[in-house]
Amino acid sequence: ILVKRFDDPTLAPAERAEALKSLVTLDDPGGKTLVQKAIADTNVIVRIEGLRQLAQRSPVAAVKTAADFLESQKIEDQQATLAVLSTIKAKSTEALLATWTGRLLKGDVDPQIELDLMNTVETIGSVTLKGQLRTYREKLSSDSVAGFPYLLQGGDAVRGEHVFFHKMEASCVQCHKIKRVGGTAGPELTKLGEGFPRSYILESILFPDAKIAKGFENTTVEMIDGMVHVGFLKKETNTEIDLHTLLNKKLVIEKSMVKARTRLPSSMPPSYRALLTRSDIRDLVEFLSTKK
Repeated sequence: ILVKRFDDPTLAPAERAEALKSLVTLDDPGGKTLVQKAIADTNVIVRIEGLRQLAQRSPVAAVKTAADFLESQKIEDQQATLAVLSTIKAKSTEALLATWTGRLLKGDVDPQIELDLMNTVETIGSVTLKGQLRTYREKLSSDSVAGFPYLLQGGDAVRGEHVFFHKMEASCVQCHKIKRVGGTAGPELTKLGEGFPRSYILESILFPDAKIAKGFENTTVEMIDGMVHVGFLKKETNTEIDLHTLLNKKLVIEKSMVKARTRLPSSMPPSYRALLTRSDIRDLVEFLSTKK
């Protein structure tokens, strides 16, 4: 029955992959043949499950197959292959990662898989490879979005949606609204990807104070009579300041009555680098860039 499920092209790829996994677990006599068949399958989910099962039977053969997959130029295959490689402890794994780390240092790796390669090297690579990777990252600027090219592309929008709506560490949805869901303390992001490039989205996540959306500049206004108001600067004319307080109270303040005014940092966390993994951030950028 399991063999028939694996061979059934009408079944979802995930179901076929699960059938293969069960056959190998049960040590089915035809398991070896089916693993090779899976590796040659047209669907990436089935192919990668075949690679995963081959890694358990023959790590050296799996690394050789992984090398072929990495040359496929199919981003989905390459990313999934690197994830499997991070579980294969073999000398040939180190050799393959050394080759690809060398390509990374020369700028010869697609940005969409740079982070996946980094994660794999950091998980299973030698001290030497990790040192090369550290040198590569140190050459990139850490105080601008230009230093994080590997976070701009290659993310998964579905996972990014989960980060936005459900990852408590981020709490994105508490302050930002997409369509009708979310808070209003920050700008609505329903069509963010329509008006802003990925670099702007990433900058807003890593360096929220770099560019604050109009109408959401945190401002402290000290009045001549000693009263102090704190809120978002929504509008300003030659004579008035339109301020929305943190309690959502709307104030129209006469400039002639203002003693001092101070712009405050963004209400967002200083940087999500301390709250989210690099993969989470890449996925979030991918998700937000699709909002059009």
